[in-house]
Amino acid sequence: MPDSGLPIARLNSRYAEIVNQDAVDWNIRYVLTQRLGSGGQGVVFLTDREGAFGVNFRLALKFHRPEGYPTEASYRQEMARMARIAMDVARIQQDHLLDVYNAVEHSGILVLVTEWVDGFDIRQLLSPRTLAFLRHQVDRERWKTINDVVLTKAGFQSRFKVGVAISILRECLAGLAALHREGIVHADVKPSNVMVKRSGNCKLIDLGSAYRPEE
Repeated sequence: MPDSGLPIARLNSRYAEIVNQDAVDWNIRYVLTQRLGSGGQGVVFLTDREGAFGVNFRLALKFHRPEGYPTEASYRQEMARMARIAMDVARIQQDHLLDVYNAVEHSGILVLVTEWVDGFDIRQLLSPRTLAFLRHQVDRERWKTINDVVLTKAGFQSRFKVGVAISILRECLAGLAALHREGIVHADVKPSNVMVKRSGNCKLIDLGSAYRPEE
């Protein structure tokens, strides 16, 4: 907003009014920039959440499809359960679990607002296509290092070298242990649900099948 030239006292008054309220609300707009993936439960988009002063915050939105549920009531019941689980996971704040920021109902559809994980899932990384792509992107010395330390060919798919595989497994187990301490079962651990960030750290994603055994 351009400088209105009004005395700062006016803003001070607004500030005091806001921080002394019991609740605040405002409209949030998400720009869907890229479709990241889809599955049986819905579709995930990379989004920019528009903020003040011309800034955007990059997030992921997962829209849960109602197809397959016999009634709207059954969809809402299951979505309410999933939203509760997602918020329980959000409170854990474990480094190797997907950060969940909110559960939103938009026109009756559950939308989970989560962090955007900048990286690749293990299924993608172990694809021979990924290794072939790398071969043409790096010099000979770097290519040798990748094959000796990180990833190498192994028949119909690539395989991680032992040190990298152990590191990924350790971080996945840390995330699962954090869930289990809270009585939550992930129930869908597979290569496509393990993301390796560009930093090298791992994240367990897709909480759509997570549940509490007692429920």
